[in-house]
Amino acid sequence: MELFTIVLIWTLPLVSGMADAASRSVIKIASKLHDFTLLSVGLLFALPFYLIWLFFTGMPIVENGFWVAIALHVPLFTGAMILMVEAHKASGLASTMPYMALTPAFLLGVTPFLALFFSELGGSSPTLVGGLGVLVLVAGLYVLNMQTRQQSILSPVRAFWHDRGSRLMFFASIILAFTATFDLVALKNIQNNVPFYLLVDHGLLSIIMALLILAYSAMKWEKTLPFSPRGFWKSLFFFGCFTALAAGPHNLAFTWIPIVPYVIAVKRAGAILFGVLALGLVMGMILNHPKFQDDKKNLRFRIPGTIIAVIGMVIIIIWGKA
Repeated sequence: MELFTIVLIWTLPLVSGMADAASRSVIKIASKLHDFTLLSVGLLFALPFYLIWLFFTGMPIVENGFWVAIALHVPLFTGAMILMVEAHKASGLASTMPYMALTPAFLLGVTPFLALFFSELGGSSPTLVGGLGVLVLVAGLYVLNMQTRQQSILSPVRAFWHDRGSRLMFFASIILAFTATFDLVALKNIQNNVPFYLLVDHGLLSIIMALLILAYSAMKWEKTLPFSPRGFWKSLFFFGCFTALAAGPHNLAFTWIPIVPYVIAVKRAGAILFGVLALGLVMGMILNHPKFQDDKKNLRFRIPGTIIAVIGMVIIIIWGKA
C-alpha cells in the first residue's frame, strides 16, 4: 500500500476526532439549551448530509444482523450522548475529554468479548504491539489530566470523585466501547454503506430525543433548561455539521481498518489534539472566550501527556498491522 494511501486512511479517524471535539465545543456554547433539544434538532441538521451521500452510494442489501446491531446501538448511544452532553456542560473540555480516551482501553476487552456472539467481529482484535500502542495512548491521556498542584500520580483518580463532568464522561466512555463495536457489526451487514447506517441510526436517535421532549411536556415533569430551540439555531446547525463530519470518517475508516480499538484510539488522539490545543490554546488563551477559560488552565502542563498520546498513535499506525 502506498504511503499516500496509508496516510489518507489513518487521517479519517483523526479528522473524525477533531470534528467530535468541535461538536463538544458547540455543546459548551449552547449550555443554556436542554440536552434533548440539542440532540434531537442538532442531529436533524446532520441527516441531509447522509441523504446526499446515500444518493451517490445507492441503497445497500440489508441483512438481519444490521437490525440486531441497530437495536443494540441506538439505546446505548442515546444514553452515552446524554451523559456526554451533561459532562461537557458540567466541566471544561480539558477535564472531560481525557476520559473519552479510556474507550480504546475498554475496547481491548469489549471487542474480544462481543466477538463470541458476533461473527462479524472475527479478526478485529489488535496485535500485541497494537494493543501496547493503545495503552500508551491511554497513559498519555492520564498524564494529560494531571495538574501542577497535584503531587501524586494517583491525584487524577482522586479528582475523578470530585468532578461531576469527569464521572459522567467516564461512564459514557464505557458505553461507547460497546457502541463503537456495534458500528462495525452494523456496517458489515450492509456492505459498509456508511450513509445508510448513519441515516437510520441518527434518525432514530433524533426521534427518540423528540419523544422524550414530548413525554416531559405531556407529563409536566420538572426541567431545568428550555426545550425551545429559539435563539440557538446557529449552534444547532454547527452541532449537526460537526456530528456528520465526525460520524462519516469514523465509520468510513472501518472499511480499511476493521479493528475497532485502533480506529477509536486514533479518533481520540484527534479529539485531544483539537480539544486541548485548539480549544484550550486558541479559544481559551488567544481569543479569551469566556466559555473556554477552564480549558486554558494549566495548558502547558498538559502538553507532555498529549505528546505521549501521539506516540501511542504512531505505534498503532506503524506497527499495529491493521
